[in-house]
Amino acid sequence: MDVIISIAAKIAEIMVAPIGRQFRYILYYKDYLKKMKTDVQKLEGIKNSVQHTVDEARRNGEEIENVVQNWMSKVDNTFAEANKLIDNEDLAIGQRSMRNFPNLRTRHQLSKKIKKMIQKISEVIVEGKFDRISYRASLQVTITPFGRGYEALHSRTSMLNEIMLALKDPNIFIIGVYGMGGVGKTTLVKELAWQAENDESFSAVVMATITGSPDVIEIQGQIADALDLKFNKETKEGRARELRERITKEKSILVVLDDIWRRLESTELGVPFGNDHKGCKVVVTSRDMNLLSCEFGTQREFRLEVLNEEDSWQLFKKMAGDVVQDFNIKPIVVKVARRCAGFPLLIVTVAKAFRKKKIFDWKSTLNELERFDQEGLHKKIYSALELSYNCLESDELKFSLMASLSIENQAVIDKLQVVCEFPEVFPDEILDVPPEREVEFSIDLIPGTKPISMAPYHMSASELAELKKQLEDLLDKKFVRPSVSPWGAPVLLVKKKDGSMRLCIDC
Repeated sequence: MDVIISIAAKIAEIMVAPIGRQFRYILYYKDYLKKMKTDVQKLEGIKNSVQHTVDEARRNGEEIENVVQNWMSKVDNTFAEANKLIDNEDLAIGQRSMRNFPNLRTRHQLSKKIKKMIQKISEVIVEGKFDRISYRASLQVTITPFGRGYEALHSRTSMLNEIMLALKDPNIFIIGVYGMGGVGKTTLVKELAWQAENDESFSAVVMATITGSPDVIEIQGQIADALDLKFNKETKEGRARELRERITKEKSILVVLDDIWRRLESTELGVPFGNDHKGCKVVVTSRDMNLLSCEFGTQREFRLEVLNEEDSWQLFKKMAGDVVQDFNIKPIVVKVARRCAGFPLLIVTVAKAFRKKKIFDWKSTLNELERFDQEGLHKKIYSALELSYNCLESDELKFSLMASLSIENQAVIDKLQVVCEFPEVFPDEILDVPPEREVEFSIDLIPGTKPISMAPYHMSASELAELKKQLEDLLDKKFVRPSVSPWGAPVLLVKKKDGSMRLCIDC
């Protein structure tokens, strides 16, 4: 008897439970409809929030993750299906039929669809929780190597391949490239950065030019611009922390620091590498190998030499153009190319300056270069630049050439045509203040203006001694004079490339 009762109860459970669920669709129809509308509004709010983040990322030039785009499309489809259920004419039919009685069959079907939609909306909401909305895409580089100022010469290509191979070594994090001025270090590392970015060896590639008097804020700004980073901090330390956090988010990143003249701490900049971030590789260029190995701790150094004769001629032909095909001029052009001593800077400058000149000009160029041949390599370099300077047609181009060079040899400067023509403008030493002019410059103050109080910069004993020495020298030359004016400005000393100190007035 107990067995029969048990079987009967089981049969009742199997039959009654499904029937109960079907009746629930009819009984809770309005509740289901109300919940679906509430969930639709909730999903719409989440979508709008994600959309705001997407719009901001696109304004910053970032790409949207595929999973986010797919989710946004799925949300739109879900909205369409939900609104169709809400607005469907069958809904009214489901609410009432003849004599205002509900159509139970239609109500049951709609309620079942609404219940499934509630479940679907719930799943879409859960899927909308993203760790990351966007990412910075690699730049699409379309210019040719020649357009970047790089010529694929055998010696340079060979070194590029060696450096790229070293960068792939998991135990090497910082590499140095050194060589004398004019051999093409900057051009080489620019091509290195381009290739690393183009073949996607790194997820991000940045390059910063340091110069002789490095400004940490400026260098941090160059790196941040390349990473689309907007600083929220003003101090060097605060910006360094932000930069460090941004760089560590990159799985692999190459940082190129070009033209280093003195020690510069990577932690001061905010560039983590080695144990701090194994995915960050650093390439540093300098004229001084000891600076790279001793001060920066480079693990490998690559010395960039002048071009060999074959590469020099290939580069010269490329820069000079069709003139090298002239049967009468070519022998002279070949000799001029040799006199450039394999320096890419000289080859490019001289070849471009004379590419449209006649045979007489080329002979004159060769004679000038030969005249300097016995005066040493550096004088030869500057003589070639002088010839190129004299061939430039506009003052703007001449100024640009001079501004881009570091002229260190006074003997060569004295031979420049413009210096010879106007010796009074280029005296060896300035011994007095400029003469009185027709119009004197003065600063007119608004009546009642009071001097601004500014505290002097802190100086060490050695700096104070140097300041006293420089002020006495300026007084002796009558460049300055004692003053009792309540107006003044703080001064500071900045170290120059040669180790001496430059007096700067913070006006």
